[in-house]
Amino acid sequence: MPNRLQRTAYLPARSDMLRARDQRRSFMQYEMLYIMSTSLNEADSETLAGQIKETITGAGGVITKDSRWGTRKLAYEIKKQTEGSYVYLEFDAPPHTPSLINELIHTRVGILRHLVFQVPKIKLVQDRIDAEKRQKELEAAQKERDDARAAEEAARARAEAAALEAASDKEPTVAATNAAGDQPAGDRSHAIDDDFDDDDVDDFDDK
Repeated sequence: MPNRLQRTAYLPARSDMLRARDQRRSFMQYEMLYIMSTSLNEADSETLAGQIKETITGAGGVITKDSRWGTRKLAYEIKKQTEGSYVYLEFDAPPHTPSLINELIHTRVGILRHLVFQVPKIKLVQDRIDAEKRQKELEAAQKERDDARAAEEAARARAEAAALEAASDKEPTVAATNAAGDQPAGDRSHAIDDDFDDDDVDDFDDK
């Protein structure tokens, strides 16, 4: 098992870590849109797109979005072509990265137009505010749905409890009715006979 000195030998030097941190702080956020000629075959298009991305990452940048918009009609004819394949990129990179991209594109055939521009800080702040606002709206909508569902369940529970209570109130009346109606006829006549005593019989005979 390596000792402490051997383990620290694998870690980057502190100066390298600080340099990397300072470099990230100096990164700028960029957006890029370029149009490739439709005369390029699929392999050449992928090669060219890969070279552009390698230029960004080779400068230390990080690509955060790579979106292919497909073939679209151009607003006006460019190099005798009326259609082009659109590609949109977002990336964070050092300030010198756009110049490296321009140098690459000027030495390659197949790019009809390209545009690289830095995202203003005010836009970054506004995007963050908009994202937080959307998040709050989503949370509020979810809470409203949860509250509505809870109210519906509570109303259903109250209705079920009321129905059970009403059913329990009717049970004694039904039981009493059944008790009176279930008495046999013979028993009732016997009860009537029990009301007569011997004196009543004698009085009846005298009559």
